[in-house]
Amino acid sequence: MLITHISENEQIIISEHICQAKHWNPGQKLVITETEDGILLKPASPFKSTKLDDVARCLPYQGKAKNADRNGCRYCQRRFGKSE
Repeated sequence: MLITHISENEQIIISEHICQAKHWNPGQKLVITETEDGILLKPASPFKSTKLDDVARCLPYQGKAKNADRNGCRYCQRRFGKSE
């Protein structure tokens, strides 16, 4: 068990051993989650949360919806042959 302390600036030092094991680097953002037993630290996602509607608008295809069966895909036709 490792023990650390809270500084006067309310900062916590995490040992180099743990940072290396978790691949955490100086300046990396961590998400702090309160649990019944204490706190949980996890790396913050480098991307902000999105919904499908937020990103689907950037897709270039604007025409009629395409069928996803094997007959509609040239790669699948070459790999599996044309299915009935």
